[in-house]
Amino acid sequence: MNEFERKSESSNGDARHSSHSPALRAVSRTADQIRKADDDVIERVRAQPIAAMAIAVAAGYLLGRVFSRWG
Repeated sequence: MNEFERKSESSNGDARHSSHSPALRAVSRTADQIRKADDDVIERVRAQPIAAMAIAVAAGYLLGRVFSRWG
């Protein structure tokens, strides 16, 4: 058994599940921010559905115009 096999065997994957990992904390924070933004958008759409629909139609039209010129 070489050194790499011993290290991976002794860790049992605990490094991936450590709550102290900066990467996992960053992913968790980002997921929380995305959930909050999603909730905010849903609240705004429920409060003003016609305005939300008008914005979506306008954005779709503009994107369609931009991409139709490239194709």
